[in-house]
Formats: sequence, structure tokens, C-alpha cells
Amino acid sequence: MQLAQRLQQAQSTAWIDERRAMRRHLGLPVMMSSTHTRPSLAYMVDVSSVGCRIEGQVSFAIGSFAAIEVKGFTKFEGWVVWQRPGELGVEFAHPLPEPVVTHLEAFVH
Repeated sequence: MQLAQRLQQAQSTAWIDERRAMRRHLGLPVMMSSTHTRPSLAYMVDVSSVGCRIEGQVSFAIGSFAAIEVKGFTKFEGWVVWQRPGELGVEFAHPLPEPVVTHLEAFVH
């Protein structure tokens, strides 16, 4: 689904959560930034191959391009597809292979 369609769907009051991939709970500290913000500490609280949920004192507009760095591992990039006070959702620019998702889960345990 195109980003514009997902954004429109997320803003609709009739939007229903239709997960495209299984989410795994993490609580992994990350640094989140964009071209318009300084890096800030946040937590990747869950992840799937197509995106993640971030919690923390981060504020990004829906549609913003964001970078999420996992110290000692790698950096993921994607677009903010929803946000609420203290949390937001990111759809990855490139879906993660399942072994990477599994490694992230093992990274915190």
C-alpha cells in the first residue's frame, strides 16, 4: 500500500488495525533523528519486518522521513505513519528480512 493511502487510512476514524506482519516486543534503546531534528533517545517497543513502534520524547510529523539507529547493530530508515503523544509508528523504507527481526529480538534478551 502506498504511503499516501496509509496516511489517509490512519487519519480516518474508521481505520482498523490490519497488521501485515507479526510484531515482536522489544524495549530496545535507539537514537531517532531526521533531517530536521537532532538525534534523541527513544525506545523501539515493538518491531516487525515492515515497521516499528517507538516510545519516548520524540516528535515527528506524520509523513516525516526518520532514521532509527540501534547502537552496535545498524540504522533503519522509514516514514512516520502515525503519532500520538510519546509514541509513533514507522514504516520501514525497506522491509527487514525475518532473520534481522529475530536478531533484534535476541539483541535485548
